[in-house]
Amino acid sequence: MKKIFPTIISRSLRCVSGGVGFPTVALTFAIAVLFIAISLLSRSQTLADDDLGFGKKDLRGGENWAILIGVNYTSRQEELRDGDDLLSRDALPALSNAANDALAIADILTNYYDYDKSHVIVLTDDKGTDSERLPTKSNIARELLRVSKEADEDDTVFFFFAGHGIKLGSQSTSGNNVAMLAMDVELQNGEPIGNLFGLPFGLIDDLGRIKAKQKLLVLDCCHSGEIFNQHRASTAFQPPSDGRGRSDESLLNAPAFQAMASCRASQLASDGRDGNSKFTSAFLHGLRRIPAQNQKQPVTAHAILQHLEGYFDPSQRPDCRNLVEQTGDAGEFSFKPNTKADFKKFLVEELEEAYLRSMVVSRQGSWWFQECPWFIPSIRAEMVQIYDSHRVVARGNEVADLLDAESLRLAADSALRQLKEGESEVARLRRKHGTLLLDADNGKKLREALAEIESDLEPLLPKSNAIEASRGVSPKVAPANSMDKDLQAADVHLLAVVKHSLSKTEADSVYKQALRMYAHEMRATQVPQNNDMAEDDEKVFNYSLQILQALCRVDYAEFLQRELKQHKLAAEQYQQARREIEQLTFDGKQKGYADFFMAFTLCSEADAWIGINRWKQADSLLDEAKELAKPKPDGLTSPVAGHFLEAHIYRRNAWCKMMQWKIEDAVCSFHKSNQILLNRMSRVNGDDTDTLSSSEEMVCVDASVANQVAFDESRDYSSKVAYLHNLHGIAMGMRFQGETALAAAEYRKLTDRVESAFGQFRSDSADAAIEDQFIGRTINTQERLGDCNLFGDPEVRDLKEALDDYRRAMTRVHLLRDSARDQTTAVLLYKQALALSLPSTFTDHELANQMCEVADKIYLPQKDKAGGLLDAVGTLTTLCVRACEQTAKKGTTNGSELTDQNNLRECILAYRDKVGTTPHRDQLELCLFASDILLKHAGSRNKYQTLADADLLLSFCRVALDSYQATSNDEPEQEFQVSDAVKYLRPYFDTAMNAKMSLGDAQVKEMLQIQAEATLGKLDIKGNEVRPILAVYTLDGKPYLLVDIPRGISRCVSLAESYYNVEMVREACYSTTKLPLPDDVYDAMSGWLKQNPSASLTSSVDCRWRDSVRGFDARHAMTRTFVDSTTGKETTAVETASQATTFPFALQRP
Repeated sequence: MKKIFPTIISRSLRCVSGGVGFPTVALTFAIAVLFIAISLLSRSQTLADDDLGFGKKDLRGGENWAILIGVNYTSRQEELRDGDDLLSRDALPALSNAANDALAIADILTNYYDYDKSHVIVLTDDKGTDSERLPTKSNIARELLRVSKEADEDDTVFFFFAGHGIKLGSQSTSGNNVAMLAMDVELQNGEPIGNLFGLPFGLIDDLGRIKAKQKLLVLDCCHSGEIFNQHRASTAFQPPSDGRGRSDESLLNAPAFQAMASCRASQLASDGRDGNSKFTSAFLHGLRRIPAQNQKQPVTAHAILQHLEGYFDPSQRPDCRNLVEQTGDAGEFSFKPNTKADFKKFLVEELEEAYLRSMVVSRQGSWWFQECPWFIPSIRAEMVQIYDSHRVVARGNEVADLLDAESLRLAADSALRQLKEGESEVARLRRKHGTLLLDADNGKKLREALAEIESDLEPLLPKSNAIEASRGVSPKVAPANSMDKDLQAADVHLLAVVKHSLSKTEADSVYKQALRMYAHEMRATQVPQNNDMAEDDEKVFNYSLQILQALCRVDYAEFLQRELKQHKLAAEQYQQARREIEQLTFDGKQKGYADFFMAFTLCSEADAWIGINRWKQADSLLDEAKELAKPKPDGLTSPVAGHFLEAHIYRRNAWCKMMQWKIEDAVCSFHKSNQILLNRMSRVNGDDTDTLSSSEEMVCVDASVANQVAFDESRDYSSKVAYLHNLHGIAMGMRFQGETALAAAEYRKLTDRVESAFGQFRSDSADAAIEDQFIGRTINTQERLGDCNLFGDPEVRDLKEALDDYRRAMTRVHLLRDSARDQTTAVLLYKQALALSLPSTFTDHELANQMCEVADKIYLPQKDKAGGLLDAVGTLTTLCVRACEQTAKKGTTNGSELTDQNNLRECILAYRDKVGTTPHRDQLELCLFASDILLKHAGSRNKYQTLADADLLLSFCRVALDSYQATSNDEPEQEFQVSDAVKYLRPYFDTAMNAKMSLGDAQVKEMLQIQAEATLGKLDIKGNEVRPILAVYTLDGKPYLLVDIPRGISRCVSLAESYYNVEMVREACYSTTKLPLPDDVYDAMSGWLKQNPSASLTSSVDCRWRDSVRGFDARHAMTRTFVDSTTGKETTAVETASQATTFPFALQRP
């Protein structure tokens, strides 16, 4: 309509000027037409604006100006390199993307926003740029002056700078702390002395002269946050803002002067990769995606800032603030989208949404190929679309679920068996391969299917050189399920997954090729056919490929982590996969799908860091994953809440804590995971009773007895496997808390429950993936029952039971897949060998050595990439068995015995260096066990070697205590608290104490440290002052008194020789009648008092007697009832209470 009106007006005016016979009539007619046209034009504009949700009167008017500066400094490099100023040679390094940043922003402003090209000023130092368009100081100043003259009061001005920002030295007298460097900046001794813009004052002053109503300054340079360090009385920037309250439409029409910095004053800004800086890339992304989600509403500065937050870690933090002038005005600068611009292409479309939903299908957080191998990348979106067409959504269903496994399997069967006319050979291959995997209902068929798929795809694999040589303009690539004759990225992706599943190392190169092909195919969809693209031609953003690329990265990370043991590289791939999904913009539902993927990769990356004992990173990632399940700020429930993946998050958190010896935290997380699973099973069973929602604050309660009926009646076998795995973790927690007998009893009950659930599954289902998981549960549960009787408290363990448990576990190992079968076989053989080699009525060193020979043949070829338990048993077991064998032989010490002892010692020392100070739980347990064998069962040695071997064992005990704060014995009594593992560690402390006692009273100081750590469960540090110490320690059922008097005696007194037994000492702790000390101890303390007349025995002597393991701390369980004052409801809780106890001996002579 706008194009028609000028024509009408023009013809009417020509009629007025050219008319001869009827000037009056013509003039009247022309005026009437002109009035109507102006009215219609005004009405047309109002309607166009009203379509956006606001009227013209509500928005600022005027023109939009932009000054965009991008400086790479490439033209200065030769000059600086050849110059005499040596300090300046490296002071101005070239950038790669600054010029591109300015050009990219100009492109989006002129094509998608209301910016006329004549009002967008771009100054860059691209090669071939006209001298008037170079970003020199004079050119920038000229354009600022031009805009200050031409911009009206209703206009807006956007100033953007990408280039170098540099800290100024203390000699700066302008008050500026940072300089923004023009292309022709003058340097002297590495410092800028001319052709620069000072921050914060210089540039603010220049922009302040422009009378435009709204101004936005954006700086993408190092130290740009210095712009906010403005302290003039007349103007100042507001404090940091989170953007809340900045969406009021009235702010769009208010005066505004805002600044956005790409980093803080003390930070550096990344130049980025792939054509734009990290900041500008995210800034452009916001300009594209925010209007796509918000129906082309104006994009405010603070809306962009909020969008940026997801792209940056603490090393670079953008900020945006308002400059508040004396008038107090603080409006909001906004970019107004062009009404004709098409932002829809920036949103995820239906097919892409199907790919997004299909990224996470695991119910237990496993690799997707282990649970549904038929869900191949190239046609999984088609499977999801068929799934959706058949799906019936239950009304009122609150449990979040991406894809139901059984229904998805039916959809896959339908998709794979549909014959399509005219399909290419590759398309038919895809259906064939999916069908082979779908029909593989046992391990043998699966291995045969994998071999056939590999033989089909390998000859068709594109040459990698051809992929790498293709640069720049490329033909468009069709979607992954097209009819092309050649393999595409998704097909090569499947080949990599197949080789990965077969544990072939060449999967590494195939994964890399698939990732290159994904990137190549995405470039092909985004690059126009030629540089002279017509105005109507638009880029195609194929997010399906980007989603599949992220999935491929996760698969590659799984391979790096599990097969190659390259955990750090795996973590980097998980991070990159998340970044690629974060670059997409979703609506609310699609955001939920993305959250599932984020939760999955956060847990997977945490596992990667755990693989190299990086606990801090793992804990942080798991905390971030747990946050995804919490209610959103707008009150909406997270889609992850109540889902299998939330249970998986807590399960992974539990194992992470367990590996760090934070046993209580681990057990609590296992219970929380089971609460979620029971909640799901109750709902699936049709139970409408209120169950705990994961959005509520979950408490650590024993879920194993909370709803036994729900578990027994459930046919949700994936949840059952996860639930049983959690119960296994809880039983293991008991073992590592030193409760060997209780843990063994729990494992016996769990063995029965696993077998019962497995039998129920086999009568109901034929899912090969879940069957594999049940097999793994039966083997692992029996194995860990054996661990209770091998590694548990020597006073209650039963080596014969351990041997039987490992034997029973071995009976099902043949049902595992190849790689898992071999590793499990080796571990179980090593553990049986240990049980057979320790002193008992059935010790059999010959059989133990034969088992080690078989296990070594499995372990040694993969030694370099083995980790965790296999690495520990493979490294230490054979030498432990040989040392025990030589010691058990009759006769005197011989050279062979000493050699085996030395070999074991050297191996333990080397392994301690290998695992460092943060070993995996299983690694630490084997180190403790092997060191205990070295001291107790590896033959005789001299005094020094006994001392050194005891210290070796203690070093591992202290690693287990390292997560607990070190304690000084000067701390007040009420801070007494034991660690979770103190009871488990006590037998090892006892072994070390026995060794030290055998060396005599010279070791009393070391014995005192052992006593403190073994009883308090914390690392011991010296007190602030030297004073007498009297410490009670119980060993082998006998009480000992450790005495250390400054400049006096140091003795280890066997109280049994004074006719005191443990029970007498314990009773004296609670009695007012105390036991007398030996006379020589009284004599020594009397001598110390004479030397220190101001001291007193009651306040100066450090008395230590508390011992939670041996029963000297009087800690006991006490049940208390609480009544809610509002509801009157009674609740019962079990608390741990302590009865006041005192030192059992009288400090003064009776």
